[in-house]
Amino acid sequence: IYLPKDAGSGLWLQQDDFLEKEIQPKTALPPGTLPLETHWTWDRILRSAYIKHADVLLAFFLFEDQFPAEELAKHYAFYEPLTVHESSFSHGVHAVLEARLGYAEGAHAHLNKALLADLSNLHGDTAMGCHLPAMALAWQALIRGFAGFRLEKNKFALNPALPSAWKSLRFALSFRSCKVQVHITRTQCHVINLTGEEVDFRIYKREYKLAPWGEVIAVRK
Repeated sequence: IYLPKDAGSGLWLQQDDFLEKEIQPKTALPPGTLPLETHWTWDRILRSAYIKHADVLLAFFLFEDQFPAEELAKHYAFYEPLTVHESSFSHGVHAVLEARLGYAEGAHAHLNKALLADLSNLHGDTAMGCHLPAMALAWQALIRGFAGFRLEKNKFALNPALPSAWKSLRFALSFRSCKVQVHITRTQCHVINLTGEEVDFRIYKREYKLAPWGEVIAVRK
């Protein structure tokens, strides 16, 4: 994957000459301009700095172990104001990244837009078919975002952070030959091993060893 980097700002760029464009946030657009696809020609869209979905941020989403948290925060602050979310997977990706950064309320707003992509016809094209990426990424926003699931050194880890509107989140997760049931509240994370194999994992950045058919309750500090 070719990902150019600007030496001066340290930013990974959408394209080599991206910073030569007029960089203005989407809030500078006149009311009624969005969606751009229905108001601007593609030539004008491509010459602008506005992005259908932030490809650079997608790299942070797909290869999270390759970028430190401060790099994600820096690039999210730069690209999110330029992203007009005219892609069915854009809101779901942003929900995961905002949850990872600790912006639980912003992540919740992006999740709702991913969930409502078809139910509320947000893009005006639901009649053409369901937006499967939005559905899949809504699930990932729940598991990879608010539950904070990720792989760390070949172990699964959970670092939950729920938005203020939620009391709990419950789901089952299969990890290789192991299956666990997870119940997250605002103060703790309860994990039950549903198989006969021992599982090493992390919750809230602390190490745990889950016995076969056992359970553990980790309290958020």
